[in-house]
Amino acid sequence: MDRPDLAKHQLRVMQQADEDASLTQLASAWIGIYEGGQRVSDAAYTLEELMDKFGRSTLLLNATAAAKMRGGLMQEAEQILTEALEKGPNNPETLINMIAACYQLGKPRDATQRYVSQLRANAPDHPFVKRLDTLEQAFDRVSAQLSVN
Repeated sequence: MDRPDLAKHQLRVMQQADEDASLTQLASAWIGIYEGGQRVSDAAYTLEELMDKFGRSTLLLNATAAAKMRGGLMQEAEQILTEALEKGPNNPETLINMIAACYQLGKPRDATQRYVSQLRANAPDHPFVKRLDTLEQAFDRVSAQLSVN
């Protein structure tokens, strides 16, 4: 939806109802990741607390990795994503985050491509895969046009 203004408004409503509720804390963390700066550190701390309370689920691991990536801590994000892959090796969000982390860390193309292939095999209808397919087709079309000229 890409409406951070509505998300912040909804978070305020949630905080008025129950500031300590887990869902409120999770929403606050995601908004903090979006906003950046010091809020990213606050979000990472909140997510760590949620993992202490509820366990290290793939959802919370992915959120924590997103906070680490947003804060520029790519190696820490990669370690967290590796743990998430152990828990759910075919989780599309984990695979997408791992693709981004590998790219940002300058990993060899084959490492990134392995995760792309795994994502395509396990979630062929995921919006990320569909968009990637569209972009690759467009690239191939333009590349073919340029090679003819």
